[in-house]
Amino acid sequence: MADPLSITSLVLQVGSVIKLCYDYVSYLGVESDDGNVDCSQGEFAGMLDTAHTLVTSIAKQLETKQGVRQRAMQAMKYPFEEGAIKETLAKLERLKSWFLLALMTEERSTSRSLQREVQTPAGMVEGDIARREQLQQDEAATRLRAALAPVSPEMYHRRACANWTETGQSSWFLSGPVVTWLDSPDSTQHKRVKLLAGKSGAGKTTLMSQAVERCKEFAAQHDGVCVAYFYCSFSDTSSQECQFVLGSWLAQVSLQDTDVLRDFAMPSKDVGPAVLIERITEALLRAQGTVLLILDALKESSEAKTLLQSVSSLTSGAADIRCLVSTTPMSHSITIDHELIEISKDLVSQDIEAYIKAKHNRHAVLRAVPEQEFLDALAPHADGMFRWVDSQMSILADQLTPKLVRRALKHLSGDLNATYAGILSRAPKAEAPFVRDALLWLCFSRRLLKLDELCEAVVVDEGDRTIDESCRINPRHRLVELCRGLVSWDRPTDLVSLAHSSVRAFLTSEEIGSSAGATFAKDGTTAQRSMLRKCVTYLQFRDFGHGYCEVDEMRWLQDAFTLLDYAATHWASHASAI
Repeated sequence: MADPLSITSLVLQVGSVIKLCYDYVSYLGVESDDGNVDCSQGEFAGMLDTAHTLVTSIAKQLETKQGVRQRAMQAMKYPFEEGAIKETLAKLERLKSWFLLALMTEERSTSRSLQREVQTPAGMVEGDIARREQLQQDEAATRLRAALAPVSPEMYHRRACANWTETGQSSWFLSGPVVTWLDSPDSTQHKRVKLLAGKSGAGKTTLMSQAVERCKEFAAQHDGVCVAYFYCSFSDTSSQECQFVLGSWLAQVSLQDTDVLRDFAMPSKDVGPAVLIERITEALLRAQGTVLLILDALKESSEAKTLLQSVSSLTSGAADIRCLVSTTPMSHSITIDHELIEISKDLVSQDIEAYIKAKHNRHAVLRAVPEQEFLDALAPHADGMFRWVDSQMSILADQLTPKLVRRALKHLSGDLNATYAGILSRAPKAEAPFVRDALLWLCFSRRLLKLDELCEAVVVDEGDRTIDESCRINPRHRLVELCRGLVSWDRPTDLVSLAHSSVRAFLTSEEIGSSAGATFAKDGTTAQRSMLRKCVTYLQFRDFGHGYCEVDEMRWLQDAFTLLDYAATHWASHASAI
């Protein structure tokens, strides 16, 4: 049995350790929210305090007495009573067990915390990898969509939608054929393909743009409906190719149904248009739910027959694909099964009257003349032609006084071509060459032009060696104003084009030669030669004569000389067309 001095020393050391532990954990004052023991208060602190009190009590009983006699008596007698010491040892055993359990709990909590700390970075890494993979997939899909749809329909759609406030609600169309097409799907192809037909200038594009918006509303109200639309344009040859029409449809559908692009390889130069059209058609047929396809100005496409065949393949290959197409009268019969909607002057008469009223209310000089005079002069002669009414209202709005407006109302042009001839004949003599060149470039350019490009094209003369601010039109939108409604300018994209296909048709027709606008007649060969000479003249500017340049300098040249890109890219195509 150990001597009392050894026991006393051990108890004192244990007591001091417990005291240090108690002071330390009290100093930390850490509260645990994850199951760890609370070291500053609560049960753990209480047990430490109990242990400290108990060991201190034992230490006092084992203390060596001060006097000789007291020390002798202490040496002859055991310091504890049997019952008391058993109770004390039992308390110590319970304290030991509790502390062992506390240490085991803390160890498990620490292990869990460590595991969480290891798992958290691992989860962050896995999440980052997933995000990067998704980003790469999104970027690849974006590149694929750009390759499939180099021509965006947004500009044409925005331009068509701008006329809504002036053309009425077109309820005969939206509440009739369009509602039937949307709400009453039929198992036969005949009901899934609707063809809106009308002569040039009857307002088909405006009607189709309204149909697009109605389809978007329908898709928002019904799950599993995809909407895709496209506008063929006479002024953009790329918009006339079947592969780009179908590609634009597929790109739009893929934004709503991403699975259609799964396993679709990036188009390459080795893949011909026919193969690409077939692949796009197969992808569209995989679309889930209802697909609403809208195509405006079919006849403006150089591949109208191929487009119709593709529409037939799509609507016959899937019961949930429907197509709405607009066109002017076709020279050949349409072989696909369809339902025809013909635009007649009786159907659009109310819309034309609403258009006249809206235009009348917009201009102060027109409001000075009673609205009924405009309705009486224009509505009976409109013959269902929105374009004719729009041209007449533009001419009337240009008058300086209400008296001149009334005089102009009595001398309206009989048809659209006569209207265009009258507009051209009123071009100021000094500005007429600029108007003539602007119309020529817009008729025969190889791509859509920006306003800056057009402004440079019309001021370049053969023999010029450079161009600077003294030569440029300022402000540049003055050129659009000089063309008096024959040219449209899309401000968001800065692109300019002829206002309507009928303008180009008149400028290149034989009829213009005997009209008041004869000097603006456009012969294809002569126009191509003129554009070639301007491109070559531009490329021979002394500003480009120093040869090779760095990328930054090239970018500066393209910004400073806005026609440079077109001249360098398309001069050869104009040469080949002569």
